Amino acid sequence: MKAQVLVVVCVTMIAITIAGPGPLATFEDPTRERRSTDQSRYVADSSHSVLYDLTNRLNALETKSAVLQKKVKSLEPLQREVDLLKSRRCEIGGQALVPNNQPAYGHDRRKTAKGHVTFSRPFSTKPWVSAGLTYIDADKNHNLRFTSVISHVSTTGFDVSHTQWAHTAIYGSGISWIACNL
Repeated sequence: MKAQVLVVVCVTMIAITIAGPGPLATFEDPTRERRSTDQSRYVADSSHSVLYDLTNRLNALETKSAVLQKKVKSLEPLQREVDLLKSRRCEIGGQALVPNNQPAYGHDRRKTAKGHVTFSRPFSTKPWVSAGLTYIDADKNHNLRFTSVISHVSTTGFDVSHTQWAHTAIYGSGISWIACNL
């Protein structure tokens, strides 16, 4: 770009110098040759000055451009880190389950209440999920046998199940959960 601008300016200045004073000065004038020489010197001096000024401006722009390119390059790792942090997040929530409140008679009998949790927006990668029991409402006349399991974790949600067995009667249970893809 710099070379193209300088070539255009040089060609323009040479054309002005060669063309002379122009078509209106065709009459015979003894001082014409001296004025033409003076004009040529003026044009040459002016073109030299303009070229020098343009060269300095172009050099300054190239220097600024190089500095800006270095700054942009130095920001690339930070941009990658920002993009990575944007993709990382955590979400929290709760889930209540109300199983059939009839006892599960016998040690081999199991009753399971199932639910599905859908995240407010999908994670970019499969998150890890941790959950804790927040409440359980059980019959006081029987032993409490109960499990809570998180399964089928995906980027969009997970399943939760609460299982009771051996005469346990649960009227309701709930969990609080956190999902993160750190």
